[in-house]
Amino acid sequence: MPKKLTVKSVKGYENAHPYSRKAHQVQRAMLREEKNSKTKTAKTAENNIEIEKYQFFRSQVPEGKGRLTLEELTNAIEKYIDRNNEEIENITASLRKGRVAPPRLTLLKALKKKEQEEFDHGMFVPDLTIVKNVETLRKWKNDWNSIKLIRLVKVYSRNSQKVKEEQKKINKEKEEQKQLNHQKKQEMQLD
Repeated sequence: MPKKLTVKSVKGYENAHPYSRKAHQVQRAMLREEKNSKTKTAKTAENNIEIEKYQFFRSQVPEGKGRLTLEELTNAIEKYIDRNNEEIENITASLRKGRVAPPRLTLLKALKKKEQEEFDHGMFVPDLTIVKNVETLRKWKNDWNSIKLIRLVKVYSRNSQKVKEEQKKINKEKEEQKQLNHQKKQEMQLD
């Protein structure tokens, strides 16, 4: 495996001719370091969003309460999705007609839409219905490394739960109809 090149590992790069091999090595090393730093900052930003999500759900459990019901957890998720509504309303109110929406407004609306779609298809959140998990979340020190100790649960929105129940009911009716048809065919064959 080739040695990973860094700017410091290329000796005498300060005095290198612009079109020399050393100059090209330094360019490659600088591009590699830039790419690595961009990846690292993107990953850190993604981790910070996840940490903020856990902090929000930790704040949703009152101190005297050991756990939440599924209904309370669903309400907490809806609060989480609607957390930027006030800022969206403020930005929208300050807009003048015919002006382009600021990037912040577009970003907040897209984030809300993405989270709502995720909630409709099942959103992973800390499982606040288990006392032990709530205690673990309260003891958590807001660091990324210990976030894996907190158990997650997939929660669906009320609308998608209703749709699933209706779909189960329809499937059950279809299955019953199939069985009835099959029984009728068997009876006709016996006669």
